[in-house]
Amino acid sequence: MERIEFYRELYYKELEEKRSIDSELNLSLTILTLIGGWLNYSLITFDYKISGNANVVFLTQCLLTGVFLLISVVLFIHTFSGIFEKAGLTPPRTYLELQLPNQLENYYNELMVYNNGDKGTAMEDYKAYLIDIHNLCTARNKVSNRSRRMSIDRCKNNLGMGMVLGISILFSFAYNYTHKAKPEPQEIKIMNPNN
Repeated sequence: MERIEFYRELYYKELEEKRSIDSELNLSLTILTLIGGWLNYSLITFDYKISGNANVVFLTQCLLTGVFLLISVVLFIHTFSGIFEKAGLTPPRTYLELQLPNQLENYYNELMVYNNGDKGTAMEDYKAYLIDIHNLCTARNKVSNRSRRMSIDRCKNNLGMGMVLGISILFSFAYNYTHKAKPEPQEIKIMNPNN
């Protein structure tokens, strides 16, 4: 039973890795939303009347930030839903789960019938089956986790670049704010109806 415990630990380790990737998706989505919101706010509130060079720099920063965010969105969706697998571009990364206890019991009973009631042989075959099924599930889940890990890491790299560019937009905003044209004082005339 020690070998079975070893393979069981490996199986549950891969399931824990899956949960870890899922939690990283939540953080990536939060960062993606914040950067997208900041980009939207920046584009709406920027004063484009100041100077041509500042506008070009600002719009270039926004364009590059948008490109990195778009790539991050595609990778995020790929990590979450596997759109590239559904399109046939990459191999499927489905997760395998162990059989339910009643299914395992049914398999053991079938082994007992197959081995004519010999408990020793049936138990050895059953242990070998458990090791094989744990091994198969662990191997498939490891491949799926590796694929998802690579996608989420690429997504985080692009989000990092988007964050850097999003922060650089602050400098354009500061320049824009300090160089705003001062409103010209307006002359107010009070009309006297008696004149």
